[in-house]
Formats: sequence, C-alpha cells, structure tokens
Amino acid sequence: TLDCSAGCNMELFGGAYWSTASIQPSGTGVFKPFVRLQANGNATNEDGHNTDGVLSNDEKAGIWTHSVKTADLYDVLINGQAYYEFMLDIGEPATTNKSKLSIDEIQVCTGDSGSLTALNGCPTAPTTFDLDAGQDRAVILDYGLFGGGNGNSDLFMYLPASSLLNAKPYFYLYSAMGYQNGATAAGSFEEWAFRDSTGVPDGGLTIALLGMSLAGMGLVARRLTK
Repeated sequence: TLDCSAGCNMELFGGAYWSTASIQPSGTGVFKPFVRLQANGNATNEDGHNTDGVLSNDEKAGIWTHSVKTADLYDVLINGQAYYEFMLDIGEPATTNKSKLSIDEIQVCTGDSGSLTALNGCPTAPTTFDLDAGQDRAVILDYGLFGGGNGNSDLFMYLPASSLLNAKPYFYLYSAMGYQNGATAAGSFEEWAFRDSTGVPDGGLTIALLGMSLAGMGLVARRLTK
C-alpha cells in the first residue's frame, strides 16, 4: 500500500509515479475528465473505464465519459523516461472518518474502436499496464488534503509511455476504487482527466503543484517531440 493521505511527492509505486497535487481554479468545465465513476446505491466501491459505448460498470453517463485517442495523450520526461500524465479528482465527504479513498486497480489497454465495453476490467486484452501486476497494490488518498469539491484535482499519476508501444488508436483506462477498509467510496463521483498532446491540460488549466516543485527537483521536463 502507498499511503498518500498526508501527501505524496513523485513516489514510484507499481511502475507508476504518484503525486498529490491540486489544480486551480476548480469548477465544472475547467477540470475536463474523460471518465466519471460513482458507487451505485449502497455500494462502497466503484469501477469502470472510459468509452463511447454502453456503460457496463459504475461509469456516469454524460459528456465527461467518452473515448480517448491514444495520439492525444501527452508525455513528460521523468528521470529521462517518458510518462503519460493523468489527474484524478475525488469527491469524498469532508468528514474525517469518510474522507479517505483507495485506488485498488489501474489497467491500461488500447483498441481499434472507442466504443468497447467490459465488466470489471479493461475492454481489450492484453492489458499494457496493470497496477496489480505480480502483487496486490492500493494507493490511499484523503479528500481532506485539498478539499475543494469536484472540479479540483487531488492526484497526479504518471504511467510509463513504454506501456503503449505499438498501441492501437483508442486508449482505455480502467480503475477500481474503495475496496480498502476505512477508504471506501462514500461521496459524489470520481473523475480522471489527462494532459493532451498540445502540452497543456484540457480546458487550459493552471496547475498548482502543492508541496512539490517538479522543475526545481529536476525530475520532470516537458517532452517537446513525440
């Protein structure tokens, strides 16, 4: 388990880098996700993936759940290696005993269509990245670290670009959350966004990397060519 409830600063875990960070300003239409998830009914966990097709898991219908073209992903350099940058916004209650949320699975796969669907996993095989490869893993977050409601990011996740070599045209990110005791899904929706191929976040976001300075650390450099 990687406990980021009190903050993480470019922690390498399960083959990906993780940093708690906040995007400002917040609000609907600023943070533009490609998949939203919300636990249904009395469920305390949630899972799903982006798609233009039939929603098969806990994805929320609407303009913020849709296909993603692999070519639109943008990579950055971390210690000389290319990684794709994703942002997660969690919508948990502000109360201390319910504010934590676990990320229990991340899978990446690609396909020839943007409308593929599957239950409880990536819609194509094989997966090209799996957080649980070789070992069961979880990342713990706390809504109380930044707060701010939906539309304000809580986490940056960097997935290795090498996992998408020879990728097909459409990219899928499957995630499962809320399976750890004391870190269940109990609030509104969670949503993933990504930095696109123009080199700026979708929607022209301004990023405040709270608690870290990537440029000052010399860890991350913008990749100017693909």
